[in-house]
Amino acid sequence: MKRSISSLLLALLLPLLVAACQERGETQVSRYAPTNLPPVMPSDDFDAYIKGARRHAMAINEAAGTPIARQDVAAVGPFELRPNPVNRDCKGRAEAKYDRGVLLIHGLNDTPFSMWDLGARFAKACYLVRAILLPGHGTVPGDLLNTGLPAWREAVERAVWSFRGEADRLVIAGLDLGANLALDAAHELDMPPDVELNGVVMLAPAFDYTPPSFAPAAVGPGGNALWGEVFEKHSSLRYHSIAKPSVVAAEGLGRALFERDAPLHVPLFMVLSAEDAVTDAGAARDWFCAQRVTPRHLLWYSRYPDAPFPDCRCTVERRDPGDNESQVCVTVRPSSCVLPPASSNSARRKPTAENCRINPYESENRDAGGAILDLAHIALLASPDNPRYGASAKINDCLHYSWQRETPEARACAGQAEGQSDRILRYGEMSDGNLENYILRRLSYNPDFDHMADEMIDFLERSN
Repeated sequence: MKRSISSLLLALLLPLLVAACQERGETQVSRYAPTNLPPVMPSDDFDAYIKGARRHAMAINEAAGTPIARQDVAAVGPFELRPNPVNRDCKGRAEAKYDRGVLLIHGLNDTPFSMWDLGARFAKACYLVRAILLPGHGTVPGDLLNTGLPAWREAVERAVWSFRGEADRLVIAGLDLGANLALDAAHELDMPPDVELNGVVMLAPAFDYTPPSFAPAAVGPGGNALWGEVFEKHSSLRYHSIAKPSVVAAEGLGRALFERDAPLHVPLFMVLSAEDAVTDAGAARDWFCAQRVTPRHLLWYSRYPDAPFPDCRCTVERRDPGDNESQVCVTVRPSSCVLPPASSNSARRKPTAENCRINPYESENRDAGGAILDLAHIALLASPDNPRYGASAKINDCLHYSWQRETPEARACAGQAEGQSDRILRYGEMSDGNLENYILRRLSYNPDFDHMADEMIDFLERSN
């Protein structure tokens, strides 16, 4: 708690210190250098942690000359959602307020906003939801140059202990780096008294983390040996600049977890996109299939859902399953969808389950609407209704065209009318094949989100 208070004071004082430096003609905070300020860590007073972490992020971004928009302040920081089911009692035993809790851990370069849709679904299912902001995130990318595994582990441990007296049973869920930290906690962390760990959810774990590469011309200010890519700030909700030390730290943890020969003693639910360009889905799938934990379940998204699936020593359930044998531990779902045409007001149309049973490769008809080729890494956790990343969001993810902004492909991706090309606009992952064959707009939401969330929560409830 003392550390949280001191961090908060530093964050509050930072703008004053920067202003004083500027009066003396000194340089303001750089987005590409570490601030060396201690992060605000989770504590038993989770509300105080939420407020402190938000103020800390606000102060540093203000000092860096890239203030967080008012509507994004709550989205950047940690959050808590109290259980809000319909006609259901969520009370725990005498030791805790609630029966179940879930800790959500975002991925590398991200913020808790990416976990919001999933958190809302857990809250409706009677879970106390808490999402943390990992140290080095939400401030400036330079903070990831000297923030790594020890601080991330400490944040997770403190967050887990914040559930003492709040929830009897706890699930830990995360995306890429967050998935690694969830598994790491299940193996290494001593749980608080009266709190039982009874589930781990891993979405696109970073056993092998390989961020997409961009052309050298995409490198902006501060580009040097410490950076994979550097871009000007595009959004407060996610870093686009990639600090190499943080990638090394995430990879190191992933490699250690992948090679660890120790059984997991809690239910495991994993979600993977076969076409993920950031993490190695094949390696994660093989790791899952080699696990001895029961129960376990893998939701595998693929643009080729009927392709043979490696032996996983259990039943593989496909889109139209017949009578399944014994345990089903793998569900294969299509990641491709044909989207309906845009309406008269040019609003984007949301995909339906029926759309996602149509193979977009069978038709190049522009009048049939756009098509989703596959699920991008960043798309797994966002609902089609998400205001920033969903089907109707106004922001187009076209960072992969940063080095060729004046081309027809780049303009078409950005939704500019003059962006004419012989190629068709498609949504998907930033793979070489997609970029070579289509005008690509990176997909930022999961058309199958509702099914994913339902299956995940149903699995956890049936397994405990």
